[in-house]
Amino acid sequence: MAKSFKLKNLKQLLSLVIVVIASFVIFVFYTLPNIQEIKLLSQKFYSYRLYLEKLYFEGQLLKNVVKELKEIEPHLQELSQVIVGKNDELAFITSLEKLAENNKINQNFNLNPNGQINKNTYRIVPIQINFQSDFSQLIKYLMDTDKLDYYINIKSLTVNRVGNTSNINNSIEANTYWEN
Repeated sequence: MAKSFKLKNLKQLLSLVIVVIASFVIFVFYTLPNIQEIKLLSQKFYSYRLYLEKLYFEGQLLKNVVKELKEIEPHLQELSQVIVGKNDELAFITSLEKLAENNKINQNFNLNPNGQINKNTYRIVPIQINFQSDFSQLIKYLMDTDKLDYYINIKSLTVNRVGNTSNINNSIEANTYWEN
């Protein structure tokens, strides 16, 4: 019986050792490589997710740019009309002269091409306009300036009274916008 007990224990111990070795072999040769492969796939999925999020974000930005472009596209024609065109210099000067004639004033103006600032599609050219008028003529002149076909951005207006008369000396410094 003692021999049979030892043999039975030895069989159980041998079975246990075989199961442990088999489990170890399965773990080392099957489970560990699969775990490493799963980690690698997880990293690849994460990287791909980040890439897709980046593409989505860029797509959203592009959609916004296209939407904003569609919103401002109708105004681009208006903008190109208020900028002095490449061959419109004479028309611009003539409109300033007509403005003075309509307001019955004598004006002198000086375009300063040396002070111009070049932008991408246009340039800013400073202009100085000097004239003598009464106050109502000044107001009418300024209102008519606003009605011109060209955009004139007035930076400063200097008004000085001439003696005890109703006349005033006016000096306007402004920017005009010209097509490149």
